[in-house]
Amino acid sequence: MIYSHLENGERREKRVRVSFDLSADVLVVGVGTAGTYAALAAAEGGAQTVALERGSGIGGMFTVGGVTGFYYGERGGSYEETLTRTEQLSSAFLGGSKGWASLTVMTEQLLEAGVKLNTGATVLGIYIKKSTVVGVKALIRGKVVNIEAKVIIDASSDGHIVRMCPVKTSFGRPTDGRSAPFTCWTTVMKDGVLFEKNVDDGYTNQYEPWSFSDAVVSAHASKLCFEAEGEHVVRIAALPGVREGISFDGEQTLSYTDILRSRDPERVLFNARSDLDKHGTDIALDEDGYQNFWCISNLATVVAVIPVPLGAIMPRGVRGIVTAGRCLSVDSYALGAVRMNRDMMRMGECVGTLAALAVRSGCDVREVDYSEYVRLTDLRGCRLGTSPDRFAFDHPHSLAGVYRTISFDMSDDEIIAALGTRSPGVAIYSCYLSDGHIKPRLIPLLNSPDEGTALGAALALGIMGDGSGIDVLRRAVEHRSLEIFEGCRRSNQFVSAVAICMLARFGQSQDIELLSPIVFDEAERSKDMYAPEKTPQLAHARCDVRFAYFQHFTHALVAMAKIAARCGRKGELLERLNTVFDRDGTDELLDFVTMGAKESPFGESLLSAIEYAKGILQ
Repeated sequence: MIYSHLENGERREKRVRVSFDLSADVLVVGVGTAGTYAALAAAEGGAQTVALERGSGIGGMFTVGGVTGFYYGERGGSYEETLTRTEQLSSAFLGGSKGWASLTVMTEQLLEAGVKLNTGATVLGIYIKKSTVVGVKALIRGKVVNIEAKVIIDASSDGHIVRMCPVKTSFGRPTDGRSAPFTCWTTVMKDGVLFEKNVDDGYTNQYEPWSFSDAVVSAHASKLCFEAEGEHVVRIAALPGVREGISFDGEQTLSYTDILRSRDPERVLFNARSDLDKHGTDIALDEDGYQNFWCISNLATVVAVIPVPLGAIMPRGVRGIVTAGRCLSVDSYALGAVRMNRDMMRMGECVGTLAALAVRSGCDVREVDYSEYVRLTDLRGCRLGTSPDRFAFDHPHSLAGVYRTISFDMSDDEIIAALGTRSPGVAIYSCYLSDGHIKPRLIPLLNSPDEGTALGAALALGIMGDGSGIDVLRRAVEHRSLEIFEGCRRSNQFVSAVAICMLARFGQSQDIELLSPIVFDEAERSKDMYAPEKTPQLAHARCDVRFAYFQHFTHALVAMAKIAARCGRKGELLERLNTVFDRDGTDELLDFVTMGAKESPFGESLLSAIEYAKGILQ
């Protein structure tokens, strides 16, 4: 038998003889938002279930992490009972704390179902026999125990068990390997009223212990600034809100293009529902396909129903193990849409049902009768959800009057009519998904006396790979203003920044000079449009950050680098960047953009953009 473990973050293995101290049908590692319901469903499905949680309390971000509300996600499943019981109990806790009430209720549910729950438990390694994970070595309250299991569910969210398997893993987005920012959820009191604060606290890699600890400590320290605003910090959640962990090579993989092109897998594990909620502000560093939707089409808050493939929880070539939670076989952008509390609870319930069915059937989870899985999960109400539309503009709290169905199958006349409006995004993305037949009708619009119509046509052509509208893009850059595209409830994009983003794909040598003042001229920063009080109130545009300049600067910087790389001017631009953004120049830029808060996520993103551009040029 092979014993596999992590040593300094690297997988190591050796041959061993082992005797098991405990056995279980289903072993759940990580009793967080997904793991709780995986263990509950497995036990209720008749499986002898053991659950290991390294912390002192269960529930993950929904309890210890302080995120007791819901941002999208589908309805249905066992968590509904949790909510009912939590409402009845929450008044017993200080301030009606739903987090501690939920933790109590979820613990009771597991114990009532017969789950053998162990907190303070850490998995040290796994045992593999003929490509099948058959057990783990765990440290449980100071005692080393070997546990044998027929099915192991890695619900650690960060893939701590998958990392020990012989399977390829990846981390972060494809352009620069950076993951989504993290958050430390904070409860504050102002004028006698308790409320929550949820802001991005920076970027980190949770697999690097020292830097992760530094990031969390710094984030906690930054909360003291709330005191200066007349807000008293009551509680900082004990569990940091890490939004993204590793992805792995699965039997099936979900990509953001699968979501946006409405591709349905043959076997669906469950339906998630969310916008592609990446977080962060460094859109200029994202890959073109994601920019097409989020930035150029201004569709950041479009909500999608997302069928997650059954094979996305199964590491390729490794049997006996599945995942539950945000560690999936997905790309970085898709991950942002399949990690919401409701969906993680429902996913856990689906995976636990699948594991119990595999145990009863005497087979691996890959070989279960899928029709029986569908029957059982539909009985529990946890698989499909209730949303009628594949895409919609919506609000996470279902406020009246904001829901609107979206179709990307627009007629040519509908597309042309929409391109001249302040909300052309659905029309632009419809062009991207089309076969391109509309191009001849768009080219004359480039000469429209209405600049909005001309720019809409230029963007629609550009998203289809046609650079005919480059002169229109140049005019939008030259006449940059605070005009924004509308349509999203937040994250609406500056029109001129969108034009820069598209110009990066078609720009020629002379466009480096067009963009250069945005990056290098101090006079640019004194423009009235960059004053904080002039910045539109977007989701990322807070009064303490010059958000408009940040977006224009980062898009222009990356666009110049891409154009220079195409036009043989890499060395020239790199030398200028190194000269202007030496230590003093970078500090001055950071001071301007962050208004002195250099350690903010904006500051980190600014530095990343500079390094990213240099990387293109080297």
